[in-house]
Formats: sequence, C-alpha cells, structure tokens
Amino acid sequence: MKNILKNKVTIVNFIETLVCIFLVIGINFWFHACMKKDDGTYMNCHNAEVIIKGLSIVLLLMAVAKIFLPNLTKLGLAISSTLTSLFMTLVPNTLISLCMMDSMRCHKFMKPYTIVFGIVLICINLFTICLILYKEKEKQK
Repeated sequence: MKNILKNKVTIVNFIETLVCIFLVIGINFWFHACMKKDDGTYMNCHNAEVIIKGLSIVLLLMAVAKIFLPNLTKLGLAISSTLTSLFMTLVPNTLISLCMMDSMRCHKFMKPYTIVFGIVLICINLFTICLILYKEKEKQK
C-alpha cells in the first residue's frame, strides 16, 4: 500500500509539472495580454501579465522541487502552491484591472487561461495534500 501511495504522489507531481509547463509556455506565447499602444506605452493589463508570468515560473519551480523532495516538504510546497495559484487566479481583473473593452486579448485569452489553469493547479495541490496526509496517517498506524 505504501508503494502505491508513493507512486501516486509522484505521478501527481509529474502531472502538476506538465500543467505548469503549459501555463508558462501559454502565457508567454499564445495567451498573453494586449500589445503596446501606438505611442509605445503599455496598457494596464501588461502589469497583470508580468505578475502572472512571474507566478507561473514560481509555480513551475515548486512543482519540479516537489518531485525530488520528501513528503513533509512536499506538503509545505503543496500548501504554498495552492495559495500561489489562488493568488494567480485573482490577479486578472480582480487585483489588477484589465482593459475596458471585453473584446481585448486580456479579457478573451489571458484572463480565462489564467483562471482555468489556476483552478486546475489548486485541485492538483489539494489532492496532493490529501494524499500526503493520508500517507502520514497510515505510517503512524
């Protein structure tokens, strides 16, 4: 039973790493915010994009670290990743206002992409937390 649980935690960590890789690649190449204005300045949504890029890289680093670290450290990183993912979902249009028009790239692509990936990462991390706590409970028996 212990080997099965260990393998499940590791598999979940690999899945989380893949999700984070897709998040980093997507936000950098396809689902980014609006481009520069004609005068060369950026719109407000650019700030949200920069924050999301930084958070996605932090989430990727935590996901990779969870593959190699022991369970109690994974537990701490899973809790941190959950809170970071929650913060990331709140960045577009809640913490930082996006463009006024709903037809802009930031509303059509960046915001839904960020929210969906944030929710997926929250679910993966909550599942990891449950697995690790169950494994620690089984270990104490």
